[in-house]
Parts: sequence; structure tokens; C-alpha cells
Amino acid sequence: MTPRERELLRAMGNCYNVCHEDFKSTVHMVASGRGLSDEEVIAALRSAREKYGETEEYRNLRSRFPEDFPV
Repeated sequence: MTPRERELLRAMGNCYNVCHEDFKSTVHMVASGRGLSDEEVIAALRSAREKYGETEEYRNLRSRFPEDFPV
């Protein structure tokens, strides 16, 4: 997993666990804090899921935000 993908997954978990906002709001907060667009964050998260979705590291990071989040 790239450092960027890892950091975005951590950020999604951290942000959600503090704010408990919906998917769109969580992505927006993560994107805004990193100078990225919402679409860039979503694309990076989807890419990480496709490449690393079966790894323990990905599953651990992904478990920190709701399963119904589509990334």
C-alpha cells in the first residue's frame, strides 16, 4: 500500500470516529485537510480497495469506518 493510500484510510477512520458524519461529509473533511478534491480521495480509496482489499492491513484500516461507506 502506498503511503498516501494508507494515510487516507487512516484519516477516514480518524475523521469518522471523531465526527460520525456520513460518507460525503467525511470524504470532504479528509479532502479539505489535504488540499485534495473529494473525487481524488474517493479514487485513491477505491484504488486501495481494489489493490489491497484482501490484505490484513487494509481490512484493519477499513474497519474503522462504516461498512456502508462505498470505498
